[in-house]
Amino acid sequence: MQWNKSRSIFAFTMLELLVVITITGILIALLLPAVQAARAAARRSQCSNNLKQIGLAISSYENVYQYLPPAYYDRPQGSPTGPRKHNVLTLLLPYSEQTQIYAKYVFTEHWSSPVNYAAVRNTIPIFLCPATPHGSPRAVGTEQPVYPSDYASCSLIGPFRQTLFRNGWITPRAPANKSGGQGDVSQHKFYRNMIVPDKQALAEDSHWGGPLRLIDVKDGLSNSWMFFEDAGRPFKYVENRRRGNPDETPKEPIGGAAWADRNANFWVKNLCNGSQLMNCENSNEIYSFHVGGANFLYGDGSVRFTSETIHPDAFVSRFTCNAGDLVSSL
Repeated sequence: MQWNKSRSIFAFTMLELLVVITITGILIALLLPAVQAARAAARRSQCSNNLKQIGLAISSYENVYQYLPPAYYDRPQGSPTGPRKHNVLTLLLPYSEQTQIYAKYVFTEHWSSPVNYAAVRNTIPIFLCPATPHGSPRAVGTEQPVYPSDYASCSLIGPFRQTLFRNGWITPRAPANKSGGQGDVSQHKFYRNMIVPDKQALAEDSHWGGPLRLIDVKDGLSNSWMFFEDAGRPFKYVENRRRGNPDETPKEPIGGAAWADRNANFWVKNLCNGSQLMNCENSNEIYSFHVGGANFLYGDGSVRFTSETIHPDAFVSRFTCNAGDLVSSL
Protein backbone atom coordinates (compact mmCIF):
# COMPACT_ATOMS: atom_id res chain seq x y z
CA MET A 1 0.00 0.00 0.00
CA GLN A 2 1.30 3.41 -0.86
CA TRP A 3 0.56 6.47 1.28
CA ASN A 4 0.29 9.88 -0.25
CA LYS A 5 1.70 12.44 2.13
CA SER A 6 0.85 16.07 1.72
CA ARG A 7 2.93 18.64 3.49
CA SER A 8 1.98 22.23 4.18
CA ILE A 9 4.63 24.77 4.95
CA PHE A 10 3.68 27.64 7.31
CA ALA A 11 5.85 30.74 7.53
CA PHE A 12 5.56 34.46 8.24
CA THR A 13 5.90 36.80 5.37
CA MET A 14 8.14 39.81 5.86
CA LEU A 15 5.08 42.05 6.08
CA GLU A 16 3.47 39.91 8.76
CA LEU A 17 6.70 39.87 10.76
CA LEU A 18 6.92 43.64 10.65
CA VAL A 19 3.32 43.93 11.82
CA VAL A 20 3.99 41.61 14.79
CA ILE A 21 7.12 43.56 15.76
CA THR A 22 5.25 46.86 15.54
CA ILE A 23 2.36 45.62 17.69
CA THR A 24 4.78 44.19 20.26
CA GLY A 25 6.62 47.52 20.40
CA ILE A 26 3.37 49.42 20.92
CA LEU A 27 2.33 47.07 23.75
CA ILE A 28 5.69 47.47 25.45
CA ALA A 29 5.48 51.26 25.10
CA LEU A 30 2.01 51.21 26.68
CA LEU A 31 3.00 48.90 29.53
CA LEU A 32 6.35 50.50 30.41
CA PRO A 33 4.92 53.61 32.15
CA ALA A 34 2.63 51.40 34.21
CA VAL A 35 5.56 49.19 35.22
CA GLN A 36 7.68 52.21 36.10
CA ALA A 37 4.83 53.72 38.13
CA ALA A 38 4.38 50.46 40.03
CA ARG A 39 8.09 50.31 40.81
CA ALA A 40 8.11 53.95 41.96
CA ALA A 41 5.11 53.28 44.21
CA ALA A 42 6.87 50.24 45.70
CA ARG A 43 10.02 52.24 46.37
CA ARG A 44 8.02 55.03 47.98
CA SER A 45 6.22 52.49 50.16
CA GLN A 46 9.51 50.93 51.29
CA CYS A 47 10.88 54.40 52.03
CA SER A 48 7.80 55.06 54.14
CA ASN A 49 8.37 51.80 56.03
CA ASN A 50 11.98 52.81 56.73
CA LEU A 51 10.82 56.09 58.25
CA LYS A 52 8.24 54.24 60.34
CA GLN A 53 11.03 52.06 61.74
CA ILE A 54 13.00 55.19 62.62
CA GLY A 55 9.87 56.59 64.26
CA LEU A 56 9.48 53.46 66.37
CA ALA A 57 13.12 53.75 67.43
CA ILE A 58 12.64 57.39 68.45
CA SER A 59 9.54 56.47 70.45
CA SER A 60 11.41 53.64 72.19
CA TYR A 61 14.29 55.97 73.03
CA GLU A 62 11.89 58.55 74.46
CA ASN A 63 10.16 55.86 76.49
CA VAL A 64 13.47 54.77 78.04
CA TYR A 65 15.06 58.18 78.67
CA GLN A 66 11.89 60.28 79.09
CA TYR A 67 13.02 62.79 76.48
CA LEU A 68 13.50 62.81 72.73
CA PRO A 69 16.92 61.87 71.33
CA PRO A 70 19.11 64.86 70.49
CA ALA A 71 19.70 65.71 66.84
CA TYR A 72 23.41 65.48 67.57
CA TYR A 73 26.08 65.69 70.23
CA ASP A 74 28.84 68.22 69.67
CA ARG A 75 31.35 68.44 72.47
CA PRO A 76 35.10 69.10 72.30
CA GLN A 77 37.56 66.21 72.50
CA GLY A 78 39.04 67.59 75.70
CA SER A 79 35.72 67.78 77.57
CA PRO A 80 34.96 65.47 80.52
CA THR A 81 34.00 61.91 79.72
CA GLY A 82 30.81 61.78 77.73
CA PRO A 83 29.52 61.93 74.16
CA ARG A 84 31.61 63.87 71.67
CA LYS A 85 30.43 64.43 68.07
CA HIS A 86 27.66 61.99 67.19
CA ASN A 87 24.43 61.86 65.15
CA VAL A 88 20.97 60.95 66.39
CA LEU A 89 20.86 57.81 64.24
CA THR A 90 23.74 56.37 66.27
CA LEU A 91 21.65 56.68 69.42
CA LEU A 92 18.80 54.83 67.70
CA LEU A 93 20.87 51.76 66.72
CA PRO A 94 19.85 49.58 69.69
CA TYR A 95 16.19 50.32 68.94
CA SER A 96 16.63 49.55 65.23
CA GLU A 97 17.84 45.94 65.58
CA GLN A 98 21.46 47.07 65.25
CA THR A 99 22.77 46.16 68.70
CA GLN A 100 25.90 44.48 67.31
CA ILE A 101 27.00 47.67 65.58
CA TYR A 102 26.03 49.76 68.60
CA ALA A 103 28.18 47.54 70.83
CA LYS A 104 31.25 48.42 68.73
CA TYR A 105 30.64 52.16 69.01
CA VAL A 106 32.82 54.24 71.38
CA PHE A 107 30.92 57.34 72.48
CA THR A 108 33.89 58.90 74.27
CA GLU A 109 35.50 59.43 70.86
CA HIS A 110 34.23 61.34 67.82
CA TRP A 111 32.17 59.37 65.31
CA SER A 112 35.01 59.69 62.78
CA SER A 113 37.72 58.42 65.11
CA PRO A 114 39.58 55.29 63.92
CA VAL A 115 38.30 53.43 66.97
CA ASN A 116 34.79 53.79 65.52
CA TYR A 117 35.59 52.54 62.02
CA ALA A 118 34.34 49.05 62.81
CA ALA A 119 30.95 50.52 63.69
CA VAL A 120 30.41 53.39 61.27
CA ARG A 121 31.66 51.54 58.20
CA ASN A 122 28.50 49.47 57.94
CA THR A 123 25.47 49.80 55.71
CA ILE A 124 22.19 50.15 57.65
CA PRO A 125 19.38 49.14 55.26
CA ILE A 126 16.60 51.13 56.94
CA PHE A 127 18.69 54.31 56.58
CA LEU A 128 18.61 54.04 52.77
CA CYS A 129 15.68 55.07 50.58
CA PRO A 130 15.29 52.60 47.67
CA ALA A 131 14.31 55.47 45.35
CA THR A 132 17.81 56.93 45.65
CA PRO A 133 19.87 55.96 42.60
CA HIS A 134 22.91 54.98 44.67
CA GLY A 135 23.66 52.15 47.04
CA SER A 136 26.09 52.05 49.95
CA PRO A 137 28.87 52.93 50.44
CA ARG A 138 29.04 56.05 48.28
CA ALA A 139 32.21 57.80 47.16
CA VAL A 140 32.88 60.93 45.11
CA GLY A 141 36.07 60.65 43.07
CA THR A 142 39.00 59.76 45.27
CA GLU A 143 37.21 60.79 48.46
CA GLN A 144 36.84 58.29 51.28
CA PRO A 145 33.65 56.24 50.82
CA VAL A 146 30.85 57.00 53.27
CA TYR A 147 28.12 54.76 54.59
CA PRO A 148 25.17 57.10 54.16
CA SER A 149 21.70 57.80 55.41
CA ASP A 150 18.96 59.24 53.22
CA TYR A 151 17.10 60.37 56.36
CA ALA A 152 18.09 63.07 58.82
CA SER A 153 16.93 65.40 61.55
CA CYS A 154 16.18 68.99 60.59
CA SER A 155 16.14 71.31 63.58
CA LEU A 156 15.20 74.73 62.28
CA ILE A 157 13.76 76.86 59.51
CA GLY A 158 16.71 79.17 59.05
CA PRO A 159 16.81 82.99 59.05
CA PHE A 160 15.74 83.01 55.40
CA ARG A 161 12.18 82.81 56.80
CA GLN A 162 12.44 86.60 56.82
CA THR A 163 12.21 86.39 53.03
CA LEU A 164 9.11 84.22 53.28
CA PHE A 165 7.54 86.75 55.61
CA ARG A 166 8.40 89.78 53.44
CA ASN A 167 6.90 88.04 50.39
CA GLY A 168 3.68 87.44 52.28
CA TRP A 169 4.01 83.65 52.12
CA ILE A 170 4.03 83.05 55.88
CA THR A 171 2.73 84.75 59.00
CA PRO A 172 5.01 85.21 62.03
CA ARG A 173 5.05 82.48 64.67
CA ALA A 174 5.16 83.91 68.17
CA PRO A 175 2.82 84.97 70.98
CA ALA A 176 0.53 87.87 70.03
CA ASN A 177 2.27 90.24 72.46
CA LYS A 178 5.45 90.07 70.41
CA SER A 179 6.30 92.77 67.85
CA GLY A 180 3.19 94.81 68.45
CA GLY A 181 0.85 91.86 68.21
CA GLN A 182 2.25 90.64 64.89
CA GLY A 183 4.43 87.88 66.28
CA ASP A 184 8.20 87.69 65.97
CA VAL A 185 9.74 86.20 62.84
CA SER A 186 13.23 86.68 64.30
CA GLN A 187 12.84 84.26 67.23
CA HIS A 188 14.42 80.90 66.41
CA LYS A 189 12.49 79.00 69.05
CA PHE A 190 9.20 79.48 67.22
CA TYR A 191 10.55 77.96 63.99
CA ARG A 192 12.21 74.85 65.33
CA ASN A 193 11.44 71.17 65.11
CA MET A 194 11.05 68.69 67.97
CA ILE A 195 14.42 66.98 67.36
CA VAL A 196 17.12 69.45 68.45
CA PRO A 197 20.76 69.38 69.70
CA ASP A 198 21.76 67.82 73.02
CA LYS A 199 21.03 69.23 76.45
CA GLN A 200 24.36 71.02 76.72
CA ALA A 201 23.61 72.96 73.54
CA LEU A 202 20.10 73.62 74.83
CA ALA A 203 21.48 75.11 78.01
CA GLU A 204 24.01 77.27 76.16
CA ASP A 205 21.74 78.53 73.39
CA SER A 206 18.24 79.58 74.38
CA HIS A 207 16.87 79.45 70.84
CA TRP A 208 16.72 75.66 71.17
CA GLY A 209 14.53 75.89 74.27
CA GLY A 210 12.15 72.87 74.65
CA PRO A 211 10.22 70.76 74.15
CA LEU A 212 12.31 67.69 74.73
CA ARG A 213 9.44 65.26 75.34
CA LEU A 214 6.62 64.09 73.12
CA ILE A 215 4.13 65.32 75.71
CA ASP A 216 5.49 68.86 75.28
CA VAL A 217 4.54 69.08 71.59
CA LYS A 218 1.66 71.52 71.87
CA ASP A 219 0.82 71.60 68.16
CA GLY A 220 -0.08 67.92 68.23
CA LEU A 221 2.04 64.92 67.29
CA SER A 222 -0.17 64.11 64.31
CA ASN A 223 0.31 67.68 63.02
CA SER A 224 4.08 67.96 63.44
CA TRP A 225 6.93 66.56 61.34
CA MET A 226 9.73 64.82 63.22
CA PHE A 227 12.17 63.32 60.69
CA PHE A 228 12.98 64.05 57.07
CA GLU A 229 14.35 62.84 53.77
CA ASP A 230 17.64 64.28 52.55
CA ALA A 231 18.52 61.69 49.96
CA GLY A 232 21.49 61.16 47.70
CA ARG A 233 24.30 62.68 49.73
CA PRO A 234 27.32 62.91 49.25
CA PHE A 235 26.39 63.28 45.56
CA LYS A 236 24.95 66.66 44.70
CA TYR A 237 21.50 66.90 43.12
CA VAL A 238 19.56 69.99 42.07
CA GLU A 239 15.91 69.42 41.18
CA ASN A 240 16.49 65.73 40.42
CA ARG A 241 19.54 66.30 38.26
CA ARG A 242 23.08 65.35 39.22
CA ARG A 243 25.20 68.48 39.54
CA GLY A 244 28.73 67.42 40.34
CA ASN A 245 30.40 70.41 38.66
CA PRO A 246 33.47 71.25 40.80
CA ASP A 247 33.07 74.95 39.96
CA GLU A 248 29.66 75.14 41.63
CA THR A 249 29.07 75.91 45.30
CA PRO A 250 28.56 73.86 47.37
CA LYS A 251 30.75 71.24 45.78
CA GLU A 252 30.68 67.49 46.02
CA PRO A 253 30.97 65.65 48.27
CA ILE A 254 28.00 67.09 50.17
CA GLY A 255 28.73 67.04 53.91
CA GLY A 256 26.81 65.12 56.53
CA ALA A 257 26.21 62.10 54.31
CA ALA A 258 27.33 59.40 56.76
CA TRP A 259 24.66 58.02 59.06
CA ALA A 260 26.94 58.59 62.07
CA ASP A 261 28.07 62.10 61.08
CA ARG A 262 27.26 64.87 63.55
CA ASN A 263 26.81 67.18 60.54
CA ALA A 264 23.96 65.09 59.13
CA ASN A 265 21.52 67.43 60.85
CA PHE A 266 20.48 70.43 58.77
CA TRP A 267 18.28 73.55 58.61
CA VAL A 268 15.73 74.53 55.97
CA LYS A 269 17.40 77.49 54.31
CA ASN A 270 16.58 77.46 50.62
CA LEU A 271 13.70 77.50 48.14
CA CYS A 272 13.17 77.20 44.40
CA ASN A 273 10.48 77.64 41.73
CA GLY A 274 9.08 80.63 43.56
CA SER A 275 8.03 79.35 46.98
CA GLN A 276 8.92 75.63 46.87
CA LEU A 277 10.62 74.47 50.08
CA MET A 278 11.58 70.88 49.27
CA ASN A 279 13.16 68.88 46.44
CA CYS A 280 15.18 71.93 45.41
CA GLU A 281 18.61 70.50 46.19
CA ASN A 282 20.06 67.90 48.55
CA SER A 283 22.81 70.12 49.92
CA ASN A 284 21.45 69.76 53.45
CA GLU A 285 17.83 70.42 52.53
CA ILE A 286 14.66 68.33 52.46
CA TYR A 287 15.09 66.29 49.30
CA SER A 288 13.74 63.05 47.88
CA PHE A 289 13.78 61.11 44.62
CA HIS A 290 10.01 60.57 44.75
CA VAL A 291 8.14 62.37 42.00
CA GLY A 292 6.20 65.38 43.25
CA GLY A 293 7.05 65.40 46.94
CA ALA A 294 8.64 63.60 49.89
CA ASN A 295 7.82 61.30 52.78
CA PHE A 296 7.64 62.87 56.25
CA LEU A 297 7.73 61.16 59.64
CA TYR A 298 5.27 62.71 62.09
CA GLY A 299 5.54 62.85 65.85
CA ASP A 300 2.85 60.19 66.27
CA GLY A 301 4.94 57.73 64.23
CA SER A 302 2.88 57.96 61.06
CA VAL A 303 4.47 58.65 57.67
CA ARG A 304 2.70 60.70 55.03
CA PHE A 305 3.66 61.85 51.57
CA THR A 306 3.51 65.63 51.09
CA SER A 307 3.42 67.45 47.78
CA GLU A 308 6.39 69.67 46.99
CA THR A 309 3.91 72.43 46.08
CA ILE A 310 2.66 72.73 49.66
CA HIS A 311 2.08 76.38 50.58
CA PRO A 312 4.95 77.82 52.69
CA ASP A 313 2.63 78.75 55.57
CA ALA A 314 1.29 75.19 55.77
CA PHE A 315 4.87 73.91 55.52
CA VAL A 316 5.94 76.02 58.48
CA SER A 317 2.92 74.84 60.47
CA ARG A 318 3.84 71.21 59.90
CA PHE A 319 7.52 71.83 60.60
CA THR A 320 7.09 73.68 63.89
CA CYS A 321 6.01 71.72 66.94
CA ASN A 322 5.17 74.31 69.56
CA ALA A 323 4.17 77.51 67.78
CA GLY A 324 0.40 77.35 68.09
CA ASP A 325 -0.06 77.11 64.33
CA LEU A 326 -2.30 74.11 63.77
CA VAL A 327 -3.27 73.07 60.26
CA SER A 328 -6.13 70.62 59.83
CA SER A 329 -5.06 69.31 56.43
CA LEU A 330 -2.55 69.80 53.65
